[in-house]
Amino acid sequence: MNRDDHMDEEEKKRSTARRISFSDLAADTLNFKPKEEIVRKKVSYDDPYFRMLDAGHALLIEKKRAGDLIGSLPKDLGQILLELESILKDMTLSAMEDDFDYHTQLNRYYFHMMRVNRLSSVLSFKMSRFLKNRGAVEKYFAAESKSGYQNFVNRLNRFVSVSDELILSSNLFMDSLERDNSLPEELRSKRVLSNEKTLEMIHS
Repeated sequence: MNRDDHMDEEEKKRSTARRISFSDLAADTLNFKPKEEIVRKKVSYDDPYFRMLDAGHALLIEKKRAGDLIGSLPKDLGQILLELESILKDMTLSAMEDDFDYHTQLNRYYFHMMRVNRLSSVLSFKMSRFLKNRGAVEKYFAAESKSGYQNFVNRLNRFVSVSDELILSSNLFMDSLERDNSLPEELRSKRVLSNEKTLEMIHS
């Protein structure tokens, strides 16, 4: 095909191209449906949800400050802290994405609370028991001086204190969800089972 024939072919394509009329464009505009917006509920500042977020933030800060300490903890305590950190970070991210309206994912938040409550309970109990054994603490931290030993103990006690607050705030939040929302009975039953599992883990 020579150059002239090619130009004739292109001209023919342009002449047969579909022309879009103004009425077609108007119809597309009229038929356009904007994405449905999620109506957010306003959560009051005295809601247990915010107390839970504050407690979670406090634990994350303590863990960050005690980075060198975590590696020296007994393996089971270190694992619990890692699991708690993962859940609390996920909750913090979800809070921002949901504009601090937990009603968008009630079941998910409730499930998170069960895990936070269980892990915090086990952490508080086992860490408190660990702290009572001076020989075990000195073995793990090689804290020969009195001041060094006391420093480690004080830092661990802060973890216990934050864990206790997590236990309390997660229970308050779950109680609030059960009272103010129609949660599936299956979830409520899982909370009972989770409490039973917590006792098993504490005494294992």
